[in-house]
Amino acid sequence: MTAPWVDNAERRLGFIALPNLAFFLAGMNALCALLAFIKPEFPQRLTLEPWLILQGEAWRALTFIFVPPALPPLWLLFWLLLFLSFL
Repeated sequence: MTAPWVDNAERRLGFIALPNLAFFLAGMNALCALLAFIKPEFPQRLTLEPWLILQGEAWRALTFIFVPPALPPLWLLFWLLLFLSFL
């Protein structure tokens, strides 16, 4: 049973919800992991570096979410399954 304030907030703000957000995040994590296997320096272009954001690399403010942790392939699979379990 959910709290009444949660139901109220969902009724009022439900139009903001992004459909399949967990699937999108898991897919972007998988894509970044694949690109990191191919080109190991790739994740460094996406990490959150405040001084680089101030120098004009504004994409870093959003793309750091997509960089998966540096894990062996089996653990990366578990990481992606964890994201998909939030569907």
